[in-house]
Amino acid sequence: MSIFINDRIIQSGKLTGVHRYLHSIMAEFPSGSFSTIHPQFFSAGAKGHFWEQVILPRMLSHNLNEDVLWSPSNTGPITKLKCKHVVTIHDVAAIEHPEWVTKGFGLLYRHITPRLISNCDAVIAVSEYTKQRLMDLYGLNDDKVHVIHNGVDERFKYSSCDAAERSLLRQKYGISTDKFILTLSSIEPRKNIGRLLAAWEQISSGFSDVTFVIAGVRNDKIFSDIGIDRVPENVHFTGYIDDADIVKLYQSSAGFVYAPLYEGFGLPPLEAMSCGVPVITSNTTSLPEVVGDAALMVEPTDINDISSAMSNLLNDSMLAHRLSTAGLKQAKKFSWGKCASATYNVLANI
Repeated sequence: MSIFINDRIIQSGKLTGVHRYLHSIMAEFPSGSFSTIHPQFFSAGAKGHFWEQVILPRMLSHNLNEDVLWSPSNTGPITKLKCKHVVTIHDVAAIEHPEWVTKGFGLLYRHITPRLISNCDAVIAVSEYTKQRLMDLYGLNDDKVHVIHNGVDERFKYSSCDAAERSLLRQKYGISTDKFILTLSSIEPRKNIGRLLAAWEQISSGFSDVTFVIAGVRNDKIFSDIGIDRVPENVHFTGYIDDADIVKLYQSSAGFVYAPLYEGFGLPPLEAMSCGVPVITSNTTSLPEVVGDAALMVEPTDINDISSAMSNLLNDSMLAHRLSTAGLKQAKKFSWGKCASATYNVLANI
């Protein structure tokens, strides 16, 4: 048996959550146990999809039935292959909420996804929530979908930054106050940034020494598209965060708030908990499954609920300590080693 990994996504540009997922798992796979397969040119866009749907099946046409292709990033050949085919589905947000994506992107995934999961031999879902949505939407049998939770990188760990490190970090990213609460998020409709800003505006006057830091590139066109016409006081957008600084940013924050409308898994709150940071997150989709009882849960469409949780976290040091301790314990349940071992077992046994 030979295992081939369709790593087109790694070749296609900027670092994303799926890039981290694939890199982290491959690093844990047994040495020499797999080969990667990808286009020499044109990994992204329409040409990348053409390679995946036309060229890749031809490349595998002479492989044995016992060989396995793993497509780890929501897409893959939609035809029935001669070898076995396993695909990872991270979420079906583009299908369930086409209003959150471009028309072309939504049409593409509405075409690809049902054919992909029908013709593959097994599906890996990153959460029970994603598995249930796949079963509800496409009538998949329970035994075809394997739930394997994501892990959290070992560099996300509890450690206090000293005053000098915090000062340098604040200077680098223009954060004006020593105390801040953090969200780490792409600025897109489903991340619910508009309601987070509205919730912060309700309470910010009572916390003049606290900044609400949004680690993500601000895009005014996206803001206007989702109805945000102004930003409250004591809010700071850092822009792009160097990967080496993300852990220190978590560790320096007084709390982490992440209240998206939809998540297939949700790595940021898990990373924050692993750093010992008290977390506020949504009570919907996959997030309760990830954080357990170790976070303050809010209804993401309820601005008052979000603002109350933020205020309670900043005012109550005992609550913050309890959440920090519980979060550290919860985060230990997730590792890339466990994720990789379970993924390899699916590929080896299919």
